[in-house]
Amino acid sequence: WNDVSTYWFIRGEVYQKMRENEKARQAYQEILDNYSYGQCWDPRGWYWKLADGAKEKLIEIERR
Repeated sequence: WNDVSTYWFIRGEVYQKMRENEKARQAYQEILDNYSYGQCWDPRGWYWKLADGAKEKLIEIERR
């Protein structure tokens, strides 16, 4: 779960940087729909929930 949800999060970020917001939205939504328990290791020393980050990214996309 962790690796797959991290994959979808990174994919969403790439699409967002490419200004393909619909594809980015789909990638972030995939996390919320299917991998909401996935976590990612932060180099500063803790795990964080990718679903929380995906929610923030979806809000960011909607504001544009």
